[in-house]
Amino acid sequence: MSLATGVSTALNNAVDAATGLGVFVVVGAGNDGRDASTRSPASAPTAFTVGAIAINNTRPTWSNFGPSVDVFAAGLDVRSTSLYQDGTELLSGTSMSTPHVAGLALYLKALEGTALNAPAAIAARIKALATKDAIANVGAGSPNLLAYNGNGRR
Repeated sequence: MSLATGVSTALNNAVDAATGLGVFVVVGAGNDGRDASTRSPASAPTAFTVGAIAINNTRPTWSNFGPSVDVFAAGLDVRSTSLYQDGTELLSGTSMSTPHVAGLALYLKALEGTALNAPAAIAARIKALATKDAIANVGAGSPNLLAYNGNGRR
């Protein structure tokens, strides 16, 4: 999910309701350079919240952070289809990080099957596979977890 607003009980409740129905809800942390717990849907208790990193594994100052963030993923200068012209362009933001993790969740679900039927199981697996302590300037209260698919790890 690629949106952010001030804390909204209605939006957070919608995320929690979807999760309760078995939907793994991946959301961007936001691009305000502040604690993600001040934004919705990033602050929803059951949202899987993703912050952004740059190619050098540093958190851009604009990426939100804090204990509401679950993992970080590439989010600076990500090549994407252009909305305004034919072809592609480089985009930045947690809206670029979030699809990486949503795709990772689907990849893991396809690979591991029924072991990952519940949203909590998917979240735990992504965190278990994440590269630990790889991010500089992760932000106060943030987990130092870089999303990774585990491929090639010994």
